[in-house]
Amino acid sequence: VGISYLVTADARNVLRASYGRLYEQVNGRDYIVTFGNTGGVTTTDVYIDKSGNRTTIVTPPTRSVDPKLLFADDLHQPWVNEFSAGFARQIAGQMSVTAGITHRIYHDNFGQVDINGIYPSGPNQPFGGFGLVDPNQGIIYQERNNTWTQVVVTDLEATVSKNMSHNVQFVGSFTRQWQHLEGTWNPTDPARFIQPDAFDNNRDLSTQLFGNGDHTTLDGRGRESGAAYRPFSVRLAGQYLAPWGIAIGASYVIQAGGYVGPIVTRIAAADPVFGPTTVRLANGTTQPNPLATTIRFAYPTRSGGQIRNDDAKYMQLKIGRQFKVGRQQFEPALNLFNVFNTGANTQWNTGANQQY
Repeated sequence: VGISYLVTADARNVLRASYGRLYEQVNGRDYIVTFGNTGGVTTTDVYIDKSGNRTTIVTPPTRSVDPKLLFADDLHQPWVNEFSAGFARQIAGQMSVTAGITHRIYHDNFGQVDINGIYPSGPNQPFGGFGLVDPNQGIIYQERNNTWTQVVVTDLEATVSKNMSHNVQFVGSFTRQWQHLEGTWNPTDPARFIQPDAFDNNRDLSTQLFGNGDHTTLDGRGRESGAAYRPFSVRLAGQYLAPWGIAIGASYVIQAGGYVGPIVTRIAAADPVFGPTTVRLANGTTQPNPLATTIRFAYPTRSGGQIRNDDAKYMQLKIGRQFKVGRQQFEPALNLFNVFNTGANTQWNTGANQQY
């Protein structure tokens, strides 16, 4: 739903605003498509105590679990509330200036919650074991809609453009983005019980936006989510039609580097306040205690200490000439990418957020 208002009668000043409700489409990218695999896959966890003794725990597949339990009854597609506003002004010299703001709130992303573990009622309390669904198995994840956390993204964008007058055309844009989390932890995320005050994050949110990532945030993983949360970009482009049919074009881009993700460290041994490192099941086998992790966020919040990668800066050039033969026209051209051969690190490696 949108509205545009002509501020002045000459239509040189336009104010606009809109609201949208956006739904995800169902396709292979969605994490719900790959959820589960309740038949054949086993995971192996290895624990080494202070004396160097090695313990290997094999997690059995969840074949015996009723498949209906693996998906919430009210599971549905994620959705987004989007609010947008902008102002455009046409000025002399066939030029225009626009500025706009977009505010998005992501709701009901896909998430996994352990339905078999007996978690404490608050932080710094021992894990109660397994058995809510099956006393002979460890963690059993149920796919739900994430109602506990919302991703909030706001961006400002300004654009200056010049139409083709005096054989010159130009466009430039600047975008600035902010993001943060609202809400609280996943109900069975160990961080909820180990470091509850570290929830806030306004840097890289890759474990949140793309689904099924916030069920165990104290596992040491970390990798930025590409360009999704980079704070700014600058893009400039122009073209000049010179005499004799010569066309000269150039563009210049500055793309901000991405954040590394929540910084984590590791303590020497699991805190006994959360119970023993392994839990014995009813059938005599053992499973790891999910609260006995030695990983910790290194700063008071997940935002703390997140450094940015290099800013990528590169220029392109194009030189061509237009020829006419009868009614036909063609233009051979030379295109140069990254004219100054600049380089930058553009992606953090997996684990770059680990102090250990």
